[in-house]
Amino acid sequence: MFKIFKALSENKSLHSQLALLKTEKNKLNDELSLLNKELVQTRSMLGKIQIRHAEETEKHLDFDSRMQRAKAAYKSLQGELQAAQAQVQESQKQVQNLESQLAGTVAAPIEADPAVDDSALLQQIAEKDQTIQQLETDLAQAQQEHLRSTLENKRLTHQANVLQEQISAAAKTTVKKAPKDTHILIVDDSITTRTLMKKILESAHYQVHVAKDGLEGQHAIETNVPDVVVTDIEMPNMDGFELTRWIKNHGPSAQTPVIMITSLADDDFQARGTEAGASSFITKNNFHQQTFLNIIEQTLTK
Repeated sequence: MFKIFKALSENKSLHSQLALLKTEKNKLNDELSLLNKELVQTRSMLGKIQIRHAEETEKHLDFDSRMQRAKAAYKSLQGELQAAQAQVQESQKQVQNLESQLAGTVAAPIEADPAVDDSALLQQIAEKDQTIQQLETDLAQAQQEHLRSTLENKRLTHQANVLQEQISAAAKTTVKKAPKDTHILIVDDSITTRTLMKKILESAHYQVHVAKDGLEGQHAIETNVPDVVVTDIEMPNMDGFELTRWIKNHGPSAQTPVIMITSLADDDFQARGTEAGASSFITKNNFHQQTFLNIIEQTLTK
C-alpha cells in the first residue's frame, strides 16, 4: 500500500513538473513568437531602408554626373567667354582706328593749285567724299560688330554666372558624410528599433554602438564616451530618464547630448526628459529616416 501511495505521490509530482514545463514552454513559445514578429518587422524595415539607400545612392550618382557635366560646360563656357572678350577688344580697336581715320580725312584740307584746273579740283573733292563715305560705312559696320560682340560677351558672362551659382548651390545641398570618428550610442530594449537606427546611422557613415537597456548603456559610456546618445525612455533595469541624469552627472559624459525616443508623444515625458538633460525628442510613431539624420546632425553642430 505504501508503494502505491508513493507511486501516486511521485506521479502527482511529475504531473506538477509537467504542468510547470508546459507553462514554461508556452512562455518560451510566446517569447519566440514575439521575437519572430520583431524579426519580420526588422527585416521589413531593413528592406525599406536598403531600398531607400539604393535610391539615395542612385540620386547621388546622378547628381555627381550632372555636376561633372555642369563643370565641363562651365569650363567650355569660360573658353567661349575669353574668345568673346578678345573679340570685343579687337572690334573696339577697329572702331577707334576707323574713327581716327575718318576724323583725319574730314579735317584734311584740299589745297587749291593754280596750275590745276577746276575739273581736277572737283575730282579731288569727289575722291575725298568717296573716301569719307567708305570710312563711314566701314565705321558703321565696325560699330555694329562691336555691339554684337559686346552683347555676346554679356550673354556669355550672364550664362557663366548663372551656371556658377547653380554649381555652388548644388554643392551646398550635397549630403555631408559624417566623420568616421563620430560615435553614436543607441540604447533601446527593442531589437527592432536598435537594428533599424543602427542601419540608418551606419548608412550615413557614423560609428554606431548599441545597448539593450540603461545599465548596459552606462557600461558602454564608461568604456568609451560617445559623441551622441540616443535612448529610449521606457526600458527595464534603468530607464531613459535615469540614464540621462547619470550621463549629465558623470564627469566625462556631462557634455554629451542626449536624444530621447519614446512611443508616446506626451508633454509630460518631454518635460521630464528636458529636466533630466535631454536636448531633443523623437516619437516612434512619427519616426522618419531623414528627420532622424537631421536631428543627429543638428545635435552634433550645436
